[in-house]
Amino acid sequence: MMSSIITLLTALLTAAIGAFIGTLYGSKKLYEYQQSGKIATRKTALKAISILKKYAGQPYTNAQSDFNTSLSISEKRAVLVALHKLGVPIVVPLTSAFQISNIQLSDATISNDELDSIVSQLENGNCDYLFYEDVENHFSSNLRLNTLRALAKRYVNNVMTNSRYENGNFSDPENWQNLYFTHGEVQAILVFCNRVHDKMYYEDNGNLKLGAIDKLLQEIEIGLWDNYLFWDYAAHQNMISQNALANRMFEVFFQTEKEQNQTKTPKKRKQ
Repeated sequence: MMSSIITLLTALLTAAIGAFIGTLYGSKKLYEYQQSGKIATRKTALKAISILKKYAGQPYTNAQSDFNTSLSISEKRAVLVALHKLGVPIVVPLTSAFQISNIQLSDATISNDELDSIVSQLENGNCDYLFYEDVENHFSSNLRLNTLRALAKRYVNNVMTNSRYENGNFSDPENWQNLYFTHGEVQAILVFCNRVHDKMYYEDNGNLKLGAIDKLLQEIEIGLWDNYLFWDYAAHQNMISQNALANRMFEVFFQTEKEQNQTKTPKKRKQ
């Protein structure tokens, strides 16, 4: 009886150990397979960077053709999101659909130091989680935002650059709405136009302050004006009207209260 129990326990223990070893081995193989996939994708990303490095000191646009022909669509699909988030200036078309077969790069100058920094991030595996993210969704999700920022920058470059502030009034170039924008584009940036009509951007002589335009363009680029670009003009005007009404009511109330207090003040008796 005892020997049968021992035999049974031995069999169970052997099976458990075998299952544990099998699970451990399978997990090890799965991990190695996953790591090999990540390493292969890192190599693809590093290949893309090596293409760009050939054009160091030149605009990214000079490397655009080489970038598109040297990398297959599947290779670009695997690494584009990671490269974009690491700083490669991939341009999202505003007037056409995003095409992975023809990636567009900006005219920014390629810096070897910046690319070396990207290489370091890739080799350390810091960006593995970005591989294989949905490319179309990543580059199309912010299409409206990018379009509005482009409209705001167009206004600054073409209209505000030629504006003046004199005698408490702002003057923009005549008929600028029809010269530079469609009717829908004008409606989209009216709140922004209203907010940048601020005397803080102008000198006492009515001219724009030195560096004001460059600073404003930078603020648009990094998103500081996004809230105004998404703000409906009617809602914005309604808010201004409500604030003006509230301020007026407060002034009336304050004046009435002051007059009542003066009326209640007792006159001094004559001695």
